[in-house]
Amino acid sequence: MSALAHHPRNIRTTLVNLAFAGAALALAVRGVVLILSAPGLAALVGESATGAAARSVPRGTEKPRAWVPFPALAPEKQEVITPLTDGPDLSSAVPKAPFVPLNGVSVVGITWFTEPTFSLAAIVYNAERNIHSVNDCEWVTLTDPEGIQKKVPMSPCNQVAEGYLIREIRRFRVRLEHVASGEMQDLDLYGDGKPVVALAMPPPAGPAAPAGDTKGKGSAISKMMDNVKQLGPNHWEAPAGMREEVLGRLSEVAMEGRWLPYFENGKITGFKLAQTVPNSAFDKIGLKSGDVIKSVNGYDISSPDKMLDVFTKLRDARDINVDVQRGDASQKGAKSSLRYTIN
Repeated sequence: MSALAHHPRNIRTTLVNLAFAGAALALAVRGVVLILSAPGLAALVGESATGAAARSVPRGTEKPRAWVPFPALAPEKQEVITPLTDGPDLSSAVPKAPFVPLNGVSVVGITWFTEPTFSLAAIVYNAERNIHSVNDCEWVTLTDPEGIQKKVPMSPCNQVAEGYLIREIRRFRVRLEHVASGEMQDLDLYGDGKPVVALAMPPPAGPAAPAGDTKGKGSAISKMMDNVKQLGPNHWEAPAGMREEVLGRLSEVAMEGRWLPYFENGKITGFKLAQTVPNSAFDKIGLKSGDVIKSVNGYDISSPDKMLDVFTKLRDARDINVDVQRGDASQKGAKSSLRYTIN
């Protein structure tokens, strides 16, 4: 071997020189390649500049772009709903019965309250007169002296005949439902065809006149009360036959004054005669505007059901005692009892 191969320093120098020589050769080759491809690059750059200039249009002069129209949609199909046919037709499952009016029925008296459940109607059917309300019936079975059992309502209720129920009681009319058909039948008071109208409330009562000064004054029902005889400070006696006449003219009695439920501590404890007309029928039997009836013959009347029950129990009674609160309950002597004897 030569001396160069055996000297380490000479070996390293040789290697470095070879590396630099390789790098220089690579750069030279790359330069030759660039020189040869220069005409093509120039042409490409020129074409790009020319296209950009051609696409550059002054602002405001550009033409609107033409858009391709969106293809029209197919017309929407009308949806057809087919009813089910595999189930039963419930609309005709229970057909209504034809309307059959109740004949031979007449309204002979009405006591009307703003609270519907308080109102009463005297109705004659099959030659029998009974008192009815809009409340549902509660029946009991009674046995008469001859041993015959009869089903009767516990208090005035809405059934006039089998399948016919009272739904409304107004001032001059009763509305009756034929249950089988659901149709309504209007029964006018006395059959006079009066329209259902709201009457004006009676004016407030003026100063009470002495009992003797009211004879022959007032309405027809008030004049009828002239026949009631006063036997004592709180005792009156009605002549024979007056009970039936009054029951047949309950609507006229109701127009003599305005009765309202009386509340104490949020509960009904009686009924208050809020207003009376001048020379009213109530004045002639000892009742005054502002009086509150608390009980009748000891029976509580603190609810509509109890009031109707008392009315039924006492419709044939001869002696009736009415407990009245007059004025403020805290006043001395505010409570009194009025007695009525009905022959």
